[in-house]
Amino acid sequence: MDINLYIEGLRQSQEKTSRQKDILDTWEEIQKVPFDRQTAIKQAKKNKLNYSNLREKTSPMFVIGTRPWEELYDKDICLNLQWQLGVLVEEEMSGSVKT
Repeated sequence: MDINLYIEGLRQSQEKTSRQKDILDTWEEIQKVPFDRQTAIKQAKKNKLNYSNLREKTSPMFVIGTRPWEELYDKDICLNLQWQLGVLVEEEMSGSVKT
């Protein structure tokens, strides 16, 4: 499924789960122009705190786990949010409820 269609469907939904709200919040952070580094870091940290699966899975950007958020490039932060979004959407669509 196209992520844009999925996001639009979530936006139209009257009632959303916490994870669905976090998916939308993460999507909005990725789409912001100009990129807001501080709110992006806040969303990424929130996602990692709220969803154990994001702590258990290894991000393809190994640097994320080895350096403080404040030392990462904006591109790395955005890539991490994209990875988190992919994991959350995949699990939401498969019906997994891991938090």
